[in-house]
Amino acid sequence: MSHSPEDKNIRIPSVVAFPQIPDVEITAKELAIKLIKSARALGQAVQAFLDPSKGDYHS
Repeated sequence: MSHSPEDKNIRIPSVVAFPQIPDVEITAKELAIKLIKSARALGQAVQAFLDPSKGDYHS
């Protein structure tokens, strides 16, 4: 039974990933999904900041 590389658990120091929780083991695929979601949310925040008409960041 062979595992694909993205199913292999990789260890992430808690300081890097999430300072408030202990060290976690996460699959690379799960990590990628989390990073993509974070990047997407950040991108939306930046877009709303740069174009106030699209977001409610500026009153």
